[in-house]
Amino acid sequence: MKLELLPNELLLNLFEYLTIYHIFQAFDNINIRFRTLILIYCQKVHLDFQSISKTNFDIICKKYLPLFNHQILSLRLSDDDNTPQQISLFLSYGLRLEQFTHLQTISLSHIHSSSILNKLLTDCLYLPSLTHFTLTNCHISIDQISTDHLYNQIWSLPKLTYCYVDINFSDRSYFPKPTIISTSLKSLHIPNISCDFNELIHLFQVTPNLQYSSIVFVDYTDEYGRNVF
Repeated sequence: MKLELLPNELLLNLFEYLTIYHIFQAFDNINIRFRTLILIYCQKVHLDFQSISKTNFDIICKKYLPLFNHQILSLRLSDDDNTPQQISLFLSYGLRLEQFTHLQTISLSHIHSSSILNKLLTDCLYLPSLTHFTLTNCHISIDQISTDHLYNQIWSLPKLTYCYVDINFSDRSYFPKPTIISTSLKSLHIPNISCDFNELIHLFQVTPNLQYSSIVFVDYTDEYGRNVF
């Protein structure tokens, strides 16, 4: 049986077993029907670039991503050892997170530049559907004022409900002290950075609807006083 004779539903099910790269490479140039089916499939796509080869990443970003970036629901980018400079390349292709207008989840890892992180966070402010924001294994050099600005950007995300921020600061650790009140944030996780009682109270004040948290609390009046909430 020829591939063109398969019903649309079966072809869409077939796409579930392939990567976005292989879907476009195999089907995009067959005819307009297959192009339309690909774009329909991309309405619910979750893009994970964490382990993709640079060649495939380049092709997707340059040739295909502009066709459906406004339909993507989740996106993962990483600058780890397997995909070095991936985020810089992503930005160099003229891609901006603000173009991903239906994005609900963004995961960023191994960022080493505070300017790149700031640029990405600024773009996130223009994502009306973003509910989940994750930073993992990030190592940056930043002062207290810039740290507060970073967290203010996160707290300004209007629909954000889940936030995981794992940043290792080069000089010293700064517990978040946002001045913006987030009424949407319900789940907050900040590993590797401890806070005292006053910092914790302030955090609760600017996150009044917080329901779940993972935070290291240090009670300096108690020699044993390290508790995780």
